[in-house]
Amino acid sequence: MKYLAKVTLFGVVGFLSTVASVNAITTLRVSANSGASWTTIRDSAFNPDGVVSFDGSIGASGWSLVASGSSALGSPEEPIMNLLAGSVTSTRAGTLLIEFSQNGYGPFSPANSYITALNSHNVGNGRTTIWSYAGLGNTLFQRSTLLGNLSQNASTDDVDASVSRVGIPGYQYPNAYSLTMRISVFHNGAGTSTFEAGLVDPVPEGGATVALLGFAFLALTGLARWMKQQRAV
Repeated sequence: MKYLAKVTLFGVVGFLSTVASVNAITTLRVSANSGASWTTIRDSAFNPDGVVSFDGSIGASGWSLVASGSSALGSPEEPIMNLLAGSVTSTRAGTLLIEFSQNGYGPFSPANSYITALNSHNVGNGRTTIWSYAGLGNTLFQRSTLLGNLSQNASTDDVDASVSRVGIPGYQYPNAYSLTMRISVFHNGAGTSTFEAGLVDPVPEGGATVALLGFAFLALTGLARWMKQQRAV
């Protein structure tokens, strides 16, 4: 039976959450039919904390997902988005789409740089792909400007990253914009994959980028362990 779960990040996340979260509704959605229909989960409109989670099956598609995303680590001017899937399971070959979005970021700077990171473990010859986007209309799941793109086959032990410095006409720089991570998980048969994904702006200098993402992924690893414990109860 499918159910939705709201959880609060702990440990390292509590340490990193030193700035106010974005004043908007964090949203996660999942599709097993190439986006023809979506299962959508939103943060609470009355007590939003920037964290949204899903644990369950996606209709009768043969796919199930345990995932949690957070935008609570960043601020409107310096976004940090993280999405962790502790389990992406299929009973047959196919593709699962997962999108995580937040609006209300801004203002958008002409010199904005972004880092898109992915660390995935794929079953068999499976593949995980991430695209990150800015929505210049400040609309959830809007894909007007591509920020980064990564694809990984089989298992990957290190965080790969794609850095993008956005170059768009000055008149299009909005006071508010949205960010979206779109992730495709392909299985060539039954099996289970996992992944960690991150989107950060601006890109810190030097090794600070890797350290920042490392802290975020460490926090989400703790969350994944918690989710697995909950599934075992």
